[in-house]
Amino acid sequence: MEAELDLPDGDLARLRFAVSPLWEVATSFRLLRAGRPHPAHRPWVEQVRPRVAAAGLERLAELVPADGYVPDFLNPAPPGPDPALAEELAAVRSAPVERIRRTLGALRAHRDGRRAAHPEDEIRLRQVIRAAEARGLPTGRAPRARVC
Repeated sequence: MEAELDLPDGDLARLRFAVSPLWEVATSFRLLRAGRPHPAHRPWVEQVRPRVAAAGLERLAELVPADGYVPDFLNPAPPGPDPALAEELAAVRSAPVERIRRTLGALRAHRDGRRAAHPEDEIRLRQVIRAAEARGLPTGRAPRARVC
């Protein structure tokens, strides 16, 4: 199977391949929340699930759903190819409040079934629609009334 990605220079410059301990934590937490884990994972799940409950980490379930969108501030871009968990946790703790609010809003919308895409996609879409409307291009939306 062959795949080809055509990326703009800016996106290509931001592309990184790294091992992320924090992403491993998030995906492991998702596995713990699975109703019926795969038989290969069942012994691990049975061993770890009580430990997570004893540690009081159930509230993490509110931020890391069993599937779908995970708030971006919980998955910061690793600072290098092999970051330490402590480095990634420090990045989460220092995440800008506005980014946290924006991505939690996207998570809420995803849960409500209104929006499943990345939160920046919605912002970009609004910008494109405004630019098209400003040029008089059809957008499929009813024209806005102008207040003078």
